[in-house]
Amino acid sequence: MTASPENTEYLLSVLRAVINGSAAPSPRDGVDLVEVYHIAEQHRLAAMAYHGLYKLGLSDRTMELFRYSQRAHMKRALLAESEFCRISAALEMRGIEYCPIKGWFTRRLYPEPSMRVMHDIDVLIHSEDAPTVKDVMDGFGYECVRFGVSEDDSYRRPGLYVEFHRELDIKEASGADFAHDPWALTVPVSGCMRRLEDSEGYLYTIAHAMKHFASSGTGLRTLIDIYLFLEKAELDRAYIERRADEIGISRFMQCMEKAARCAFGGETPDEDTKKIIDFIISCGVSGDMDRWRTSQLVRSGPGRLKGSKASYLLSLLFPSPKKMRFEYKVLFKAPWLLPFTYVARFFSLLFGGKGRLAKGKARFDSLKTEDANALREIYTIAGIEK
Repeated sequence: MTASPENTEYLLSVLRAVINGSAAPSPRDGVDLVEVYHIAEQHRLAAMAYHGLYKLGLSDRTMELFRYSQRAHMKRALLAESEFCRISAALEMRGIEYCPIKGWFTRRLYPEPSMRVMHDIDVLIHSEDAPTVKDVMDGFGYECVRFGVSEDDSYRRPGLYVEFHRELDIKEASGADFAHDPWALTVPVSGCMRRLEDSEGYLYTIAHAMKHFASSGTGLRTLIDIYLFLEKAELDRAYIERRADEIGISRFMQCMEKAARCAFGGETPDEDTKKIIDFIISCGVSGDMDRWRTSQLVRSGPGRLKGSKASYLLSLLFPSPKKMRFEYKVLFKAPWLLPFTYVARFFSLLFGGKGRLAKGKARFDSLKTEDANALREIYTIAGIEK
C-alpha cells in the first residue's frame, strides 16, 4: 500500500490526538481526506480516527466514510462482546480454565475500548480441554475451520473468527519458546477466567508482533498497542528487558518502542526508525501475500537472512513438518508417515494439473531481488535474525 507522506502524517496526527486526549488538528491544504480514510481503513483505524475528526466540522460527504466505518466496527465489537460472553459462560459451566489473549485485555488501555477493533477473538486453553471446547463451539453453530493439527483450533461464524490456543508460540519468528508453561504467566480475573499479567501481556504483544512483522507484516495498530502499554500499564521494566533478551526479542522490542514513541509520542525519528514506520504503514493491518512470499524467500536460507530463490524453491518442494501437518492432517496422529507424504505431495504437484503448476511458477517468477534486498534491510534494522 502506497500513500502520500502528507496524508499519512495527517492520519498519525489525528490518531495521536485521540490517544493523548487532545484536539485533532484541522487538515492542511493538500491533505486528501479520502486517501486518509483508505489508509486508516487498511489499518482498521478509521473508526478510531472518527473520534478525532467528527469534532472538526468537516463536510458530511467527507465524514460519511469515517462514520460508516465507525458504525460497522461498533457492530462487530458488539457481536464479539456478545459472543464472548456466551462462550465464556459455557466454559465457566464446564469448569474450563481460559485466558483471553492479544486484543481482549489490551483494549482497556484505549481511551474507549471500542476503538481497539477486533475481527477475531483469541483464547488460551489447556490442551486436554480442546475436545470439550469443540463441543461448545459446535453446539453454538460455529464452523470448525481447524482442529487438532497445530497449536491452535479455529472456529468461525458470519462476522467473527475465534481461535483457541494450546500454547503461546513465537518460534517461527525468534527461534525460541515464549513460555514452556504459559499458565504460570497468568493471574486470575474471575471464575475460570485468567489474563496475562501486564508485563507478560506486553512481552507477548511484542513477541506476537515480531511473528507477524517477520512474515506478512504488521500495522499501525500494533504500534498503538505498544505505545499504550508503555504509557498506561504497570510494567516491570527490569523483568521485561531480561525476559526479552532470553526469548530473543530484545532488539525488535527496542526498535518497535522507538517507532511507537515517534509515531504517537511526538519523538523525532532517526532514518532507521523512519524506514520502520514507513514499512509498517505500507503493510496495512496484517500485510499481504506478496510480502509473505518475499519474507519466506529472505528467511529460507541458513543463518542471517541469506535466503535465495534457490533455497526458497527447495522450501516449497519440501516444506517443514509443521507446514506438512496443515496439508496432511494424518501427520498429527501418525508423524511417522512424513516421508510418505513428501512423496505424495511431489506426485500431486507433478500430476495435479497444468493450472496449479502454472500459478505456482508465476508466483515464483514474480519474486524480485530488489524487494528481497529491501526486506532484508528492514529485518536487519528491526533485529529479525532469520
